[in-house]
Amino acid sequence: MNIEASLKAANDLESKCLQQSTQDQYKSKMFTATRIMKDNIGLFPTDPFIRDIDGNLQYYINTYIYIIKLPLALDNARAFFGIICNHPDLLLRVRDRNYAVQWINNNESDNTNNNNNNNADNNNYINAVENRATISASCAGGFRSALKFWHTYKLPDKESIEWDENTILQIGKILQGHKREIGRKKRLGIMNIKEGKDAFTLEGYAEICKALYKLRPDGHKYTFAESLFANLYIRLQWHTIGRSDNVEDLMSSHISWDVDAATVTFATTKADPEGERTNEKKHLYCNPFKPELCMILAFAIYVL
Repeated sequence: MNIEASLKAANDLESKCLQQSTQDQYKSKMFTATRIMKDNIGLFPTDPFIRDIDGNLQYYINTYIYIIKLPLALDNARAFFGIICNHPDLLLRVRDRNYAVQWINNNESDNTNNNNNNNADNNNYINAVENRATISASCAGGFRSALKFWHTYKLPDKESIEWDENTILQIGKILQGHKREIGRKKRLGIMNIKEGKDAFTLEGYAEICKALYKLRPDGHKYTFAESLFANLYIRLQWHTIGRSDNVEDLMSSHISWDVDAATVTFATTKADPEGERTNEKKHLYCNPFKPELCMILAFAIYVL
């Protein structure tokens, strides 16, 4: 192994501090963030982008992420989070992956407007935002995490840079205020109290189990093997309270017996990516009263 190979190996290990799925999520948010910056460039105190000699925006190699000036200046960071936390239309645009955010008034570049008109426009805008749904606190926090990640992420044309702690602290205050504003909107019914997905109920689980047991081949669409596999898969997810990717990685060596219970051990989980708690076994018991929900029966049928 030469010097270049050893350094590359060290960089590869360093990059594994974050799971690849998390890195991909942060890159996706940076894709969104740079387009929000581009489409609202007039709202930033200084140009956040690095441009070529013709003034055109550039991409990082092998990405579609615009090159921004790092570390991101405090004023630009404040402006960015002011945009995403207050833009009344950004919620739907982010969900629809439509990044052409139109936030600048057509007459904004007209310098003939006096300060009174500008103040009136600002007051009207603030009043409109106060009564409109905006992005959730977790979504806004995700952008902060993505920006922190992007500063330290290495590319062939990008070095790792530390972000100023004072800037991170100021962003934290903005996000804290955004959380309280969301709480106010939830109390007034402007935003839904519940965020995220609904819980998976026992009744829903039972209906899925019954449907999978009744699954029959339909031409070339389904096979009995798919039904047997899906029966075991859904039961393993339910009884281990496991994520789909953890159940997907299970091997026969991860399943054992402890007296009258089957045991399942996950090598790693989202909460334990280093696998330091692999001695924590999930105990799964037979359900003779409702065999259609029994994981042990589904496992026996699949093996046989």
